[in-house]
Amino acid sequence: MAYKPAGANQVYEGFSDPDGTWTSHAVFTFSYFYDEAQLAAKGVPVPKTAEDLADPKYRDLIASAYPHDDDATLYVYAKYIEAYGWDWVRRMAEQKIEFRRGSQTPDEAVTARRKAIGLAGSAPFNVSTVREAVGKNATSDYLARL
Repeated sequence: MAYKPAGANQVYEGFSDPDGTWTSHAVFTFSYFYDEAQLAAKGVPVPKTAEDLADPKYRDLIASAYPHDDDATLYVYAKYIEAYGWDWVRRMAEQKIEFRRGSQTPDEAVTARRKAIGLAGSAPFNVSTVREAVGKNATSDYLARL
């Protein structure tokens, strides 16, 4: 049965079935993210890629869930290793990352301002990184630049 809820015409392309069979109710990131204001206050530029996180200028600024404790976190790390190699892991080991249990912990650390960067976790749209996809009707500066 084709059904489109009220406001269906405001759902971005790709987030619902054209016939109304399904509609996304949530979208979240699961990668690395940062608090731009915290980085600016420390005089550190925003990282352009996850590879940048291994740069010593980000030392002691990163929070992550334990990769061996959460399958989604492990998957993100595996993809980064595939892209950047084991040398990236060696360099990340020198970054004094705050590791905690649970994929929500990077967001908690960034939101509490203990860390400026969250790695391999999810984040709300007001604290994040991707900047090229959602549009001008967004409710925040971050979403407007997506």
